[in-house]
Amino acid sequence: MLTTMLKGLPLSEAEALGDDALVKKLGISLSAVRLKCALLPLHVMRLAVREKKAAST
Repeated sequence: MLTTMLKGLPLSEAEALGDDALVKKLGISLSAVRLKCALLPLHVMRLAVREKKAAST
């Protein structure tokens, strides 16, 4: 699901994608544990974008 949301986005927009946008896209209610699992790919993607930016400067 996250991959679909990210395709074609510039890195700056991908990094700015909020947790709420992903949760809304899922369209289901999540417990705290399931929310943490659902958001993990988004947090990893943000870290990767930051590392790429840091490496290129």
